[in-house]
Amino acid sequence: EFAQEKILVPIANPSHIGHHVELALLMKDKKSINPISLLGVVPNNREAEKNIVSFRKKLQEFVATAKAAEVNVDILTTIDHNPADGIVRIARETMSDIVIMGWPGKAGLWDKLLGEKVDLVVKNMDKNLFICHIEQNLITHKRIVVISPPSAEKEEGFGMWVDKVAKLSSELSIPVLHLGHPETQQLMAGYKKAGNFTFKPFTDWDNPLSCGDRIRKDDMVILISAHVGYISHLPIMESLPTRLENRFPDHSRIVVYPKQQLADQLLGSDDYIFIP
Repeated sequence: EFAQEKILVPIANPSHIGHHVELALLMKDKKSINPISLLGVVPNNREAEKNIVSFRKKLQEFVATAKAAEVNVDILTTIDHNPADGIVRIARETMSDIVIMGWPGKAGLWDKLLGEKVDLVVKNMDKNLFICHIEQNLITHKRIVVISPPSAEKEEGFGMWVDKVAKLSSELSIPVLHLGHPETQQLMAGYKKAGNFTFKPFTDWDNPLSCGDRIRKDDMVILISAHVGYISHLPIMESLPTRLENRFPDHSRIVVYPKQQLADQLLGSDDYIFIP
């Protein structure tokens, strides 16, 4: 099923690649023949060509290291005055399944960037999107804690994120604690790769961070979100990335937006539950 899986990793700063690229290497399906693509979006100005050359040069060493570890990585560059548009466009052109981005900047920047890069990417991206802030080396994490909203299992990207969490758990040899609705957990428990998962029901979505007491040092926190209008979307989700950042500034955290169908794709489809 994932044999042709394609992962796109936008890189904001080629001098500081960030742990989210390592995350992509771990999550990649080994059977996929496609490389992981590192993407640089450079502004459309007089320096554009020079910046493209410089971006590629800075990433060459990383690509060589990855190839030595038998991971196929390639470099894509595009010119766009708006980085968000460039990311969304290239994700479509390359028919990527998963886009893995770094969390925007320093603490509190999520808010400031809303309406800018990240929000535009979230709104316009019709791929599975992972936004990652990895605080420490991946191998130093002791556990993965996944928090998902009610009806998460009804979204199209459900199988994908369960698969990727299971893959991460197996690559890092650490257990997974899932906090979510019992119906979601019932489905996950029957999933053949979910061998290292434990489940605790969590349904207090009026106060979603009340489950924060269960989170320990060295946990990687993965929050499953949803796009506006989709069955598992809750209005409180809009502020959750910031609240997560404020409550757990020193934890690694990932927000997952499962794939959405954009309006023009929905018109010809009877399969999706969508509330405009």
